[in-house]
Amino acid sequence: MSQVELDKSPAAIRGMFTRIARRYDLLNRLISLGFDQTLRRKMISRLNGKSIKRIVDIGCGTGDVSILLAQAYPHSLILACDMTLEMIRVGKERTQHSAIHWMVCDSTQMPFEPASMDGCVSAFLLRNVLDLAAVIQEQARITKAQGMFLTLETTPPRSSFLYPFVWLYFHSVIPLLGWLVAGNPRAYQYLPSSSLQFLPAEQLSQTIAENGWQQAQVERKMMGVMAIHQAQR
Repeated sequence: MSQVELDKSPAAIRGMFTRIARRYDLLNRLISLGFDQTLRRKMISRLNGKSIKRIVDIGCGTGDVSILLAQAYPHSLILACDMTLEMIRVGKERTQHSAIHWMVCDSTQMPFEPASMDGCVSAFLLRNVLDLAAVIQEQARITKAQGMFLTLETTPPRSSFLYPFVWLYFHSVIPLLGWLVAGNPRAYQYLPSSSLQFLPAEQLSQTIAENGWQQAQVERKMMGVMAIHQAQR
C-alpha cells in the first residue's frame, strides 16, 4: 500500500489546521464515532485527582482537552497552547472559562520557566511535529519533579489482520468526510497518513522514556488504533 508524502514543517501544519479549524471538532466526532471525547476524558482521569496548580495543554487546537481540564480542575491555571491562531480563535468562541489562558507558541520552544508546570497534556499532537524528541524534551524541561506527562495519540494497529480494514477506513472514509464536511479532502488525506506512518504505540512509549521521562506506560484503545501514554518527571 502506497504512502502519502508528509510535510510536517511548521508552515505546512499551521496552514492545514488554519484551513480546517472551523470544521475540525465536527469532523473529529464523525471520524471517531464520538469516542475521541471519551478517550480524552480517560486520559485526563490518569491525573487521579492530583494537586494541579498549573498545567499546559500543548497543541490544544480548539480546546477539547483544556475544556475538560477546566471542568475537572476549575481552580487551576490551564495554559492552552497552539501554533495555529485560527484554532485558538475557534476555541475562544467555544468557551470563556476563566481557568483557561490561550497562547500561540511553538511546542519546541514554549515560553515557560523550567520546572514551572505540574503536568503537560496533549491530544493528537505528536504525530504532526517535525522533531518529536525536541517536543518531548521541552515538556520535560517545563515540568516539575513528579509532574505528569499525558498524551492521546493515534497509532498503527498491532494486528496485521486489522491493518487492511483500518487502511481502507483511513484512506477512503476519512478523506470523503473531509470533502463533504470541510471541503478539504487533502487535509484529510494527510491526517490518516500521519497516523498510519507514525510510531507504533510501544515505540513511542520508549521514545518518551528516552527523552526526560520515567515510568512510561501505554494503553491501546479502540481496537488498538488509539493509545493513551503517561509518564512522570
